[in-house]
Amino acid sequence: MKEERHHGRGDFRLTNSGVTRKAAEHLGLSEHSARKYADELSQYGLIDFTHR
Repeated sequence: MKEERHHGRGDFRLTNSGVTRKAAEHLGLSEHSARKYADELSQYGLIDFTHR
């Protein structure tokens, strides 16, 4: 899985991500909506996409 990192906690976009696509299908959302939702959750610290 490729990722682009940007400065700021949890603020990076997953690119070429089958994970986001599968999650979107499971939730019945478009991939764009799922990614936007995930970004919002990560901004509030509810989920963390960072790899330690």
